[in-house]
Amino acid sequence: MRDQIRDNVKNIPGWRTKRKLIAFVVDDYGCVRLASRAARDSIEAARRAPITQRFDRFDALESREDLEMLAEVLSSVRDSNARAACFTPYVVSRNVDFDQTLANGCQELRLQTLRQTVSEMEQAGGKAYQGLHEAWQEMVATGLFRPQFHGSEHFNPAVLSKALSENHPLLKVALENNSLACLEALPRLGRLGWTAAYDPDLPSTFLEDIDQRLAEGVAAFEEFFGLRPVAFAPPALGFPGEKESLVEDLGFQGIDLPFTQPVVNSRFRFRIRPNWPGKRVGESLRVIVRNVIFEPNSGRPDPVGLAMRQIETAFRWSKPAIISSHRVNFGGVIEKRNRELGLETLQALLRAIIDRWSDVEFVGMDELLANGP
Repeated sequence: MRDQIRDNVKNIPGWRTKRKLIAFVVDDYGCVRLASRAARDSIEAARRAPITQRFDRFDALESREDLEMLAEVLSSVRDSNARAACFTPYVVSRNVDFDQTLANGCQELRLQTLRQTVSEMEQAGGKAYQGLHEAWQEMVATGLFRPQFHGSEHFNPAVLSKALSENHPLLKVALENNSLACLEALPRLGRLGWTAAYDPDLPSTFLEDIDQRLAEGVAAFEEFFGLRPVAFAPPALGFPGEKESLVEDLGFQGIDLPFTQPVVNSRFRFRIRPNWPGKRVGESLRVIVRNVIFEPNSGRPDPVGLAMRQIETAFRWSKPAIISSHRVNFGGVIEKRNRELGLETLQALLRAIIDRWSDVEFVGMDELLANGP
C-alpha cells in the first residue's frame, strides 16, 4: 500500500500530457564492470565468498550479440504510429584504462574514452565484441537506440584514487582482472559510494574537477556517436545542485534526478529537495523523474506486473511513463541465461503494453524533452 501511495504522489506534480508516451531509460551502457566470466571467477576466488550482487555477477560491456538480440525484441512490437519500441541507453563515455593503470604500478588512475574501450575490446575481446562499434551505429541508425549521457565515468575518481593510494586489496584484484566489481568495501568519501561519479556529499575540494570531467565526457560521447546529448542521468542519480548550471551550459535540456533529492548546503547540512517532471532548475534545464521500475533480474516478483501497474498510474495522472532499467538485465556475456530471461521478460512487457493501450507511443528521451514544457 505504501508503494502504491508513493507511485500516485510521484505522478501528481509537474508536466501533463494527454498522449500515452512511454520512454525506456536504461543505465550503464558503455561501462566496463566485469571483463569476462573468467574475471568474475578470479575475483570470487580472491574474495573467498560467493558473489551475489547482480551487477557484480552479470554486468559486462555490451556485446554485439547483446545488441542484435535486443534489436529483435524491440523491433517485434509496434506502437500506434507503427513505430518499433526503442531504448534510451544512458551511456558512460570513459572507463579505466586498465593496462596503463597497471603499468604504472597502480599509482595513478588512467582513463580512456569509450571509443578506445570499444576498439580494444574489438581487437582483444574475442568473437563477442567483433564489430561492436558497427552494431552500435546500426542501433542508432534504425532508431532502436536513442543514446544519452550517463556521465564521464561510472565511478568516483576520488574514491578510487584514495583506495589506490592505500593499496586496497579488493581494488587491486579488480584492476588485475580488468574489472571494477565487488568494491562495496572500499572506504567512502561521501554518502553514495564508489559508483557515484559526482557524489554531492563529497567535500568541495573533491568537486573542483567536475567541470573538466563533464566537458571531456561530453566530447568523448560525441566522438563515439557523432551527436550531442541532450539528457543527462548522473550515475547513482547523485549530483551537486551547485553544478546544475554547468549542465545547462553544456547544452543539456534535461537532467534525470530522483523524486526526492538529498542536497547539501555550504555547511554540509542535508535537506530534501522535491523534484517533478518538467521542473526547471535553470533557464532551460528541466528535471526528468522516472516513475516506472522494470528490473527483470533484480529478484523482485512479477516485474511485468509491477511495471504495468506503475504505467497505468502514470497514465491515470496524464504523465508519460518513464521506465527505469539497467543494462545488466539484458546482457549475456557473463551468463547467456541472464540475457534470455531479460529479453523474454522485456518482450512480455512490450506485448502487454500494446495489448492494454492501443494508442501508446514509444519515444526516446530526446523526443520526450522536445514535447515537454
